[in-house]
Amino acid sequence: MVELENCLIDAAYHSLCSEPNIAKKFAALMRPMRKGTNTEVDNMVFRIMRPNLWRCLKARNAKVRLNAIILLAMFYPILTDDFENEEYLERQREAFRELLFDDSYAVRIVACKSALSILASFWITFDNGYIEELLTKVVDNLSKDSIVPVRVAVFESLQFLLSCPQAVNALQRALKCLVPRGINDNNERVRLAAFELLTMLGKHRFIRFWNVVNMKLILQCFEVEESESVRKQITRLLFPSFMSMAVDADETIRRIIFMGAITRNGALSFHHLIVTMKLITVEQALEHVQMLAIVLCKLLRPLSSPNASSRSTGDSKIPMPSSASATPVIVDADEKDESEGAQQWRSCTLLLECLVVMWMALRKRIQGDSLKIERTRTTNILSKLFRMLFIGFKNSSIIESIMALGSTLSEQADVSVVVLRELLSGEPIDESRLSCYLEVASSWRFSCVLDYVHSGLHAVASLTNGSRISIKRAKRRNCSQKCSLSRALRYLEVVLKSPTMQQNLIANHYTQMEMFHTALLPLNNIIEIKVDDASGNVFKDRCQQISDGVILRAYEIRHTLSIIILNTLEDEEKRRQMEELLEEDAAWIVNTLMVKLVSHEEPDEALFLVHFCQDALRLFSYHLGTYPHSTRFKRIVADSIVVLTSKKTPAVFIISVLKTLKNLCRAAVCAFSFFFIAIQGAS
Repeated sequence: MVELENCLIDAAYHSLCSEPNIAKKFAALMRPMRKGTNTEVDNMVFRIMRPNLWRCLKARNAKVRLNAIILLAMFYPILTDDFENEEYLERQREAFRELLFDDSYAVRIVACKSALSILASFWITFDNGYIEELLTKVVDNLSKDSIVPVRVAVFESLQFLLSCPQAVNALQRALKCLVPRGINDNNERVRLAAFELLTMLGKHRFIRFWNVVNMKLILQCFEVEESESVRKQITRLLFPSFMSMAVDADETIRRIIFMGAITRNGALSFHHLIVTMKLITVEQALEHVQMLAIVLCKLLRPLSSPNASSRSTGDSKIPMPSSASATPVIVDADEKDESEGAQQWRSCTLLLECLVVMWMALRKRIQGDSLKIERTRTTNILSKLFRMLFIGFKNSSIIESIMALGSTLSEQADVSVVVLRELLSGEPIDESRLSCYLEVASSWRFSCVLDYVHSGLHAVASLTNGSRISIKRAKRRNCSQKCSLSRALRYLEVVLKSPTMQQNLIANHYTQMEMFHTALLPLNNIIEIKVDDASGNVFKDRCQQISDGVILRAYEIRHTLSIIILNTLEDEEKRRQMEELLEEDAAWIVNTLMVKLVSHEEPDEALFLVHFCQDALRLFSYHLGTYPHSTRFKRIVADSIVVLTSKKTPAVFIISVLKTLKNLCRAAVCAFSFFFIAIQGAS
């Protein structure tokens, strides 16, 4: 037995003087000894620890102190059956006091977790003064530590006290001091730990999280929170309060409106995340969407169709909220208007946005035959709601939300006619409605819109060769309306800026996108004619009809299309041809336009050349950052930098040249790295 003790004493010594993982393994080896209450085993543990532990708790080496606190936390209390118990017990308690302020942050972390874990397990054995002293150090000092993991450890350590009934009062006071500071910490990990602790209070019998921190403060944090992980944790925290199955539809709507009044972004994120995080079942989510749609019908139908029944979209199985007020809704009410009608309008816009966000996230989860009946019923309700909103509120501020809802539904013939008539006519369309109209048209009849855009882009070729699209060809393309070049560029720009429409264009209309790029290739001829000093060109007057802004926009869109094509094209031959076109275009700009700009006697008068060369240089820079171009293209870009650094170049090129040079250097370094890796692999 003595030999076994000596062996364990040596093992304890070496574990204390080794890496922390060795101490943890030794503690795991000794763990079975702590399961029983055998006095002889306790005495043996005391004899094993006595020669080494007390010295190591005050060692100069931080790793030794860390190992010592790990073993102390594992075997606390380390006692024997003689009169020295009190002395050693006080020594162990004193170790926790001192190590909470240790110079090593790793020791402070373990000491914090160990101290509160032991408090939770042996609360009744400590006097009130010692408990207050430890908690004061944790709350007042460690929670403000400059090291982030230490602040995180404070909130993780307090979780141990949740299961201790005697610690309720002390824990609640500590949380009221800590949590408001933790949820506003400048570090994401600390905020996440604070909200995780609040979420754990949801299962506590006596402490409620809204008694610890004001609900309004939580919602305000939700409004400004940028971290996705923290937003998800806040959603878990708020879910039982705002989506409780124990309350009726009226109360649910009131709670959503309360959330939206404090944090509109938070309300939208909440409805998106409860679906993506699967906090509710698909059936519950569909029921919630139907409820929101019916509430909107009840509130807004009198404005869109005064003689219509408010229950025409309803369902006898769905609870009908009675929260709709008899007060008339004030459409597009002023922000300062606090009347009940204005508040009703704000509530309607909030509920509509929540419905759209939730429905978009939910559509991916309802694909399948198992939910066919519920899916059909929900889409029917939403289709009726969409038609009602479009007819009554297409000129209001909620048009974007209305069209976003329509883009998720199947084509509505009566609405589709109105949308396409406005898009494909020559009449000007409001900028605020253009994006949402194109969004819904791309979901229903995208090819018709793309044909219309293509007809406008053909104006580039017609200006240089005098040709026009024949009526027969236009009819063959299902686009008899004439589109101007500026309108086509405007539509195409909106399509490319929208992630949804751009993805639709790439996935389903790739050939059309290549045709757009081809239609814009003659743009170089227009530019050359425009800057040509000779007056004998028969097309010069015609080309002058196109404004400088339209030419610059068309050139930028052409390069945007080339970047997309180069990054998505699978055919190697076509990709090589596209690269050659880009190289020839860059060489033409450097050898023709930039040289003309530099050689111009008064460069300040050549404003178009200056603006065009600036845009070209910026687009070259984008190409270098998005695609591994050939050596020839990089050499041409380098030549453009050399040309624009001459003494005659306007000073406005300084920033553009420096940015392009930076991207050129990065591209060269990447190319060299790939070359070096390839050589290493070959060798």
